[in-house]
Amino acid sequence: MNSYEKEMMDLYKKSLGEKTEFHGIVCPAVKKQPCRLCELCKEVLFNRSIPKEAPLRKRASSLNAKQHYFSNTLFLADPTEIVVLEYGDKIFKQLLAMQMNADQGFKDFWHPIAGRWMILERIQGATREQVDYYVKPKDPTKLVDMSVLSKMYDLGKIVDLVKENKVKSIYQSKLEKTSIIRILPSWLGPEFAMKFFEKVDYHYNISEEDFKACQAGEINPVRVDGGTTGSEIAGGWKPAGTEPPMTKGWGDIPIQDSVPYKGEPKPDVWAQQEKTVQEPDTDELPACYGDFDSTDPDCSPKECSDWADGCKAYRQEKLIKRQAAKRLSR
Repeated sequence: MNSYEKEMMDLYKKSLGEKTEFHGIVCPAVKKQPCRLCELCKEVLFNRSIPKEAPLRKRASSLNAKQHYFSNTLFLADPTEIVVLEYGDKIFKQLLAMQMNADQGFKDFWHPIAGRWMILERIQGATREQVDYYVKPKDPTKLVDMSVLSKMYDLGKIVDLVKENKVKSIYQSKLEKTSIIRILPSWLGPEFAMKFFEKVDYHYNISEEDFKACQAGEINPVRVDGGTTGSEIAGGWKPAGTEPPMTKGWGDIPIQDSVPYKGEPKPDVWAQQEKTVQEPDTDELPACYGDFDSTDPDCSPKECSDWADGCKAYRQEKLIKRQAAKRLSR
């Protein structure tokens, strides 16, 4: 099923009233397993030769894992029910600072006896994406009804609980402008455990089918064309206990027995190929990090200021593959 068919299927399901809600794909790193998509994204994001505004960098950022945090939470509006609150880095960093900076006096804010209620404010900006969250701790207060702790969820199993619809978390964007909450331990253990959250990484903007193909080494979704270059396969990504799939390279082309040639000497195609790669045709379309703009007169090897080494290497690989395909088709 290609991208157009997927889009039509989603629209068709919506027309039938079916929900197409997509929470994201849980990163294998959550279960201490290697994730090829994370490695491909980091190769781009950590490459300083790629400009900040390059389409390739933006795509890698959109596919890179996003951190979500889950906490057992009480809302003052109904302190008898445990709610699993799902939130991002803006809230988490403030909570982490309270716990780790003992000088602030907010340490163990999640403790049922020595902890405290907190005011959580959601401030909406001019656009939907411009949202800020602020956490203000109140005075320490013992939890009145300790029996509510028996309703807490074991957040160590939150991935399975969400998948099996046993828990429906409330995401931070669904909160009121001002909420009074009390965060509790992530599970019941000795002295109420020592942790108030569970972190889960999710991948968005990719289908499950493409994610599985990426894990198998069949495609590189970070690149716009979805291909996988020889250098990427040679980069060493290898799932635990498996070998990455091999693609046909120069070493896999069978060598034919030499046959004496009678007549005029043939031109040295290898030398021609080397010359072409070293001095590429200016008419050849540049890779431009996978997003060449044919309508832009400045988008060329001579005019483009972003014609970096990474882009040149990408283009040379395309030229080599094209020339190899022409030779094999003769």
